[in-house]
Amino acid sequence: EALNDRKSVHKKRIRFVLTDGTERTLDVTSSLLLSQDGEASVGVFLSISDATEEEKMRQKFYSSSQVFILLLIVVCLWIYVFSIWDYSGRGLPTYVMSKLLVLVALLPAIGTRHLLHLTYEDVGLGVRGCKKAIVTDSLLTLAGIVLLIVVKLFMMRFVPGFFTEGVPFFSFVKYPPLEYFTYALSVIGQEFISRGVVHECMSRVIPGKYHEVISIIVSSIMFGALHVHVGLVYMISASILLGALGVIYRRQHTIWGLCIPHYVLGLFIGILDFVVY
Repeated sequence: EALNDRKSVHKKRIRFVLTDGTERTLDVTSSLLLSQDGEASVGVFLSISDATEEEKMRQKFYSSSQVFILLLIVVCLWIYVFSIWDYSGRGLPTYVMSKLLVLVALLPAIGTRHLLHLTYEDVGLGVRGCKKAIVTDSLLTLAGIVLLIVVKLFMMRFVPGFFTEGVPFFSFVKYPPLEYFTYALSVIGQEFISRGVVHECMSRVIPGKYHEVISIIVSSIMFGALHVHVGLVYMISASILLGALGVIYRRQHTIWGLCIPHYVLGLFIGILDFVVY
């Protein structure tokens, strides 16, 4: 091809697999070397550069954008379905809606073939630094419990009537035993969706130096809005909690430690009667 077009420069991206199964990508640029009179071809100039990392980033960008679009569609459909169902007067219990929410949101995250371009670390499921994260997040969880107790004491004094009359300060019997187990599974799903899917995908798609901050804000607001079936207080609480966990996730890049404060504080919001299910 180059021999038939002397004035052009030809570029081609070549992908191949090594014997050990590693996939590599090369950018090859070729052009003819002509004689001084420009009539005879005296050789061919070849430039070969390794584009493996660039190709991986391109694939991750494409995968992230596709997954995020699918998730956004699911979010919109969920809000419409909930609104129609609630308007009909046949609304399901909130704990059932919460479980359905996780299942629905997981469909685009797990079912799409584009996730094949992403590693476990890319979606927050890596175990590197997991032990340190668990210790740190456990201490933060204790601090969060203390803060919730202080806030409740403050509100009992200055916002009378907010909490349900006759309910103990700690209402551990508020949840059925099975709920403690199913909520743990729900928390893992929620963290995977909010961090591994929404946060990570947005951070790759959004340009600029503030892409991480924007990813935390948007993912927190969006996931808080998804709890519309639980009420405004829970929506705001979920957004604040997910926002704080998003800041921590920027340092840890794994969801496993974050599941601890999400699970414990999520339960304590109900145990302390901030939310009535």
